[in-house]
Amino acid sequence: MSSNCGDIRASCMSASPLAVRSPFAQLRVALDSSEVVAQRYEVQVYDEFVISGNTAVLRCHIPSYVRDYVVVVTWEREDGVVITSNVAVGGRYSVLAHGELHIRQATIADGFKSYRCRTRHALSGETQLSATAGRLIITDAQGAHPPRLSDTLAQVRADEGSAAELTCVAQAFPTPTYRWFRKDTFRPASEQRGVVQADGSLYFVKTKIQDSGMYVCVVNNSAGEQILESTLTVTAPLSVHMTPERVQVETGRSATLTCNVSGWPVDSITWLRDQRPLHPLQGLETTSSSSKYQLISPHVLHIPSLTRNERGVYQCYARNQRDSAQATSEIVLGEIPPMVTDAFKERTIDPGSGSLSLHCIASGTPLPQVTWTLDGLPVQDNERVRAGDYVRRGGDVVSHVNISDVRVADGGFYACVARSDVGEKVHEARINIRGPPTVRRMEDRYIVAGETVRIQCPYSGYPISEIFWEKDGRRLPTNRRQHVFPNGTLVLTTAVKNGDEGLYRCTARNKDGTADSGTLRIKVQVKPVLQPFAFPRVIQEGMKVVVTCSVADGDAPFEVTWLRNGSPLPEDSVRVQKYSDDFATLTIEKAQPRHNGDYTCTARNAFAQVNYTSTLTVHVPPRWSIEPKDTDVVVGRSATLDCQAEGYPHPQLRWEKGTGQGNYEPVTTSYHYQIYENGSLTIQDVTKNDAGFYLCQATNDVGPGLSSVISLNVHVAPEFKTKFHTKMVRKDEDVKLTCEVKGDQPIQIQWHKDKLPLLGLASTESAGLAGAKVRDVPITDGTKSELTLSRVGRKDSALYSCVATNKYGTDDTNIQLIVQETPDPPRGVRITEAASRHVRLMWEPPFSGNSLITQYRIQILETERSSTIHSSAPHNITVMSSETTAQIKGLRPSSSYELVVIAENGVGSSLPSVKVPFQTEGEDDTAHWNAIGRWRQLPACAASTTPPMIPVARDTPATSKRGVSG
Repeated sequence: MSSNCGDIRASCMSASPLAVRSPFAQLRVALDSSEVVAQRYEVQVYDEFVISGNTAVLRCHIPSYVRDYVVVVTWEREDGVVITSNVAVGGRYSVLAHGELHIRQATIADGFKSYRCRTRHALSGETQLSATAGRLIITDAQGAHPPRLSDTLAQVRADEGSAAELTCVAQAFPTPTYRWFRKDTFRPASEQRGVVQADGSLYFVKTKIQDSGMYVCVVNNSAGEQILESTLTVTAPLSVHMTPERVQVETGRSATLTCNVSGWPVDSITWLRDQRPLHPLQGLETTSSSSKYQLISPHVLHIPSLTRNERGVYQCYARNQRDSAQATSEIVLGEIPPMVTDAFKERTIDPGSGSLSLHCIASGTPLPQVTWTLDGLPVQDNERVRAGDYVRRGGDVVSHVNISDVRVADGGFYACVARSDVGEKVHEARINIRGPPTVRRMEDRYIVAGETVRIQCPYSGYPISEIFWEKDGRRLPTNRRQHVFPNGTLVLTTAVKNGDEGLYRCTARNKDGTADSGTLRIKVQVKPVLQPFAFPRVIQEGMKVVVTCSVADGDAPFEVTWLRNGSPLPEDSVRVQKYSDDFATLTIEKAQPRHNGDYTCTARNAFAQVNYTSTLTVHVPPRWSIEPKDTDVVVGRSATLDCQAEGYPHPQLRWEKGTGQGNYEPVTTSYHYQIYENGSLTIQDVTKNDAGFYLCQATNDVGPGLSSVISLNVHVAPEFKTKFHTKMVRKDEDVKLTCEVKGDQPIQIQWHKDKLPLLGLASTESAGLAGAKVRDVPITDGTKSELTLSRVGRKDSALYSCVATNKYGTDDTNIQLIVQETPDPPRGVRITEAASRHVRLMWEPPFSGNSLITQYRIQILETERSSTIHSSAPHNITVMSSETTAQIKGLRPSSSYELVVIAENGVGSSLPSVKVPFQTEGEDDTAHWNAIGRWRQLPACAASTTPPMIPVARDTPATSKRGVSG
């Protein structure tokens, strides 16, 4: 591989039975880290141009071959100052995550020092300063310039809870105004809580997922407007929880799994079963029978009809470019009783014919265990008989019995028994082996009275003509509870001790009269019989409870014990007294909720164990676990009123709101009011109308119930209805800037100029605002503040911010004050071409006075040394504001002149520019001056009454024209 690094997606897999795959990890691997670390690199910072008053951007240029490993950590100025971001407090500096340094409201002083960036290598940890330092070249605008956007990061990603900054940088004159909006609502972004705007920077102090979205920056001035869009993506670590975590359903039923994902963003959700990707159909509208899986939404997987093939472990993966997470859910089929799907059949064979193999295939949930019997007794493994089983891929159990060297004694009723916790299934068939009758030895049987017993006569041989049973010498049946079947089976129903105990004989005979018999003794035993008991229907907390458990019938001796919820009784509060081996009393002196449960009396003798269970429920009146309290909240935020009670049955909680004069109305769940299962009431987007009294009531039909009345106090943080406006005034006028804020008193109001605070009169004087006065006036539901400036001048043009603060929050409004005045005189007036009867001049646009320049006026005077100006030469020439050049015609050859340029706007005219003297060329010696081919301008010196005359190149009289052209 030629490159030094590569992207790898990796996951690890567990070898556990649940077969769970880990989330994918995005690895950035340095394939030869020693080579990468050893690479030398230099970082450069170049000079940047910026118009005075605009935002300057310095960039740290990192070579592409190490860009993946090098990050910018700080910026340093040549005087040793380490620059850090202070945008959060309205400062001028922003150090961005991708390495740019932004300096807002750049001034000449910012260009006096150079700047370097410091970087750190992620692999080696080495830091270094940039090899070159960059300077800011501050320029003054030459006339009005519409905003021109600089390159900026269009997409910003931030972790939830961290700071983030969107930037919008433009070069323009006059200095532009920046406004940020959220695109989906087009509301000013700075209205969001925790968001600060400093010129073109939009700073999020602590990002939230809800801050993600597209933001629009509108930058404009009097010359034009530009729009920029930036996307903020706030990420949060992904986590996934699947519900339900375990599903147990019956075959043929449907199941739905939900993938609950938290974190942001979520780029994709994928589903797997037992590590294999699923390809579900989208939506439930499909009728395709071939689809086993359907997606109701990316988060919800639906399985319309479950079969055994759909059981397993399901995984839901959520991924984005930086993170992944997964969760699992297990689908198990419900408890399905065992089934025998295929098995051996009855057959007749000859002894010595070789081997015999019997098979049985069973299924069920849970997986059944398969055992084999011969005439009701387990098949025993020996040198001729082997039993075994295995589970095949479909989940079936395949069991078999193999018999070699078949003999007559191997005949009989073979049964495979598939048994699990939810039932059993028996398949049996007779294997006949030709030969004389043989009855194998039978074991004595102990049976419990009342049960039904089935006894198979263990005979072999074939053919058999007759099988019969006898008891104590009498052929059966002798009563209706005895049933004898032709295949040799004896069934005794509802066994009784006195009638069914005794010696039983089974006899098998063939047609030749050959017979064989076997005997067994049956003993009938009586299990305990318990007397039913019950707890009182209503037991309140603190009552005494006594119940008795006694054995009504059965073979002694007995052992009587008590259990609660299947476990031994606690010794501290429940007392058991035994008066005999068949009688025990349970006593609870003071019933408490902790005594609730199922109480079981168990009676055991040598033959059986029986249980009887009754449920104890202690009713408890409501009591507060969290009692409601008075709550304060700010308008626009959410308020949660906690109200939680415990008791039994669990109390029902209800909220009501006071409507005055002691009346209350129920509060129902809506967007505005949300009542949770635990009883808490949350009010979204609180308004002043939500203030008042709230009643929480807890009842469970035990006792009188509980109720509590609390007060919700709604406060108002400062809020300005108008967030921005512009005010234009004329120079030397007095101006009053007013802001009105609504909110709870006391409200502190602070005025800022260009984001720097004006702290009282002393500060306003130091900021060039001598004579400024601030006056705060209480108004209904708020305060009005007035900032008065006397005889405003150019330096009073600025962005004024009125910042209001009370104990519940802060808000601000901005006023762009534009002081308009007459323009400055045009600068750099110079002659660019001269002839005998015309000249061409140009100049640089001056400061406009914050009002568009409407035109330029050129005044021409012939100096005293010459005669009066030629009658055809204009005294005043008007030029459009978009022009900065002009041609003056109709001049006299070999004459000296002076000219000035005056700028005009809507306020008035500027002072004249510096006088520019010049001399026209004579009309003689044309060839000589044409050979020179250049002109020279006289120095502009108003003090000289006889400026030097410098000949200039001229046009011939034939080509001269009168008038002026721009």
